[in-house]
Amino acid sequence: MRPHASDLVIGISLIVVGVSLLGSVLGIWEGVVDVVAWSAVGVLGASVAARGWKMRSSARLFAGAFLFLAGCHAALWTSGVLQPNGEEAIASVCLWVGLSFFFVWLAAPHKLDILVPAALFVGPGIGYYLWWWDLARLSAIRDFAEDGWPALVILAGAGVVGRALWGRKRLPES
Repeated sequence: MRPHASDLVIGISLIVVGVSLLGSVLGIWEGVVDVVAWSAVGVLGASVAARGWKMRSSARLFAGAFLFLAGCHAALWTSGVLQPNGEEAIASVCLWVGLSFFFVWLAAPHKLDILVPAALFVGPGIGYYLWWWDLARLSAIRDFAEDGWPALVILAGAGVVGRALWGRKRLPES
């Protein structure tokens, strides 16, 4: 019986993570171990996401995409490319969750309701990074929140009307 390639990737990734964590506990390879461990988590996540995509499993795809994004981002943090702080960690987790929902939607584009949590999580994450890199002013975001929020109500209403007119046919209630 021939082993699946994804099983090999998952097994090797777990071994690398375990050896890296053991090296960290023992104080061996201080700086390198964390980067290798987080990179292995990213590879493990990519493998799980690829299997979820192939099997059309939303849960697997979400978990794999989340592990991939978290592993890659944490590897950048531990290598010193990105300098994490408390607020950035919150924004990053929002981005990971939102982009994971977006990957699930890419696998099933007919499920438009998945885009709602994707937007709800990605929005604050992108907003934070735009503010952090001085690409957006907080006053402009505040002004939209004060004056432009009715546009969101209009869009929500249009979505409900669109679903009522062109959405799934409902069975009559008995």
